[in-house]
Amino acid sequence: MDEQVLPEKADTTEGTMTVYGTTASYFSIMNLELAAGRFLKKPDVDNHSYVIVISADTAVEFFGRTDAEGETLTIDGKSYTVVGVLSEDENLTTSTTSTDSTETVNLEGYIPYSTYSRMADDAFAVSMIYISSAKEDSLDEVENAVENIMTSRLNNDEDAYSI
Repeated sequence: MDEQVLPEKADTTEGTMTVYGTTASYFSIMNLELAAGRFLKKPDVDNHSYVIVISADTAVEFFGRTDAEGETLTIDGKSYTVVGVLSEDENLTTSTTSTDSTETVNLEGYIPYSTYSRMADDAFAVSMIYISSAKEDSLDEVENAVENIMTSRLNNDEDAYSI
């Protein structure tokens, strides 16, 4: 996860958004839905493609509309084609007082982790991993397997991660 500043050019909008490097399966694991376009695909990851799926808020912020499929975002000097726009978050936090109204917006984009690793300052810094199991009754087995892998890869330092 990294916040990236989108450079300003003529007829463009500049801003900051959070960019996540992920796999094609992330969207189904997180039960995300699309308003337009498609999710990332395995070939996007395999080919280090410059494609991005953005939140509806990001589409509105940078393009003025949610139907932004096919548009281009420039992140760290690289052009990313918008291949998908997530459905609007039904749980937007809106706080209203008698004198002020504040709405929290979700400026996020999802790119293939293989592409992200090329732009990240520390390609090996992973802050979060989502794992799912095809069968609910195998979750304990999956958790144990992940714990064994993490412990092994992190030199038996059980304090280096949490599940």
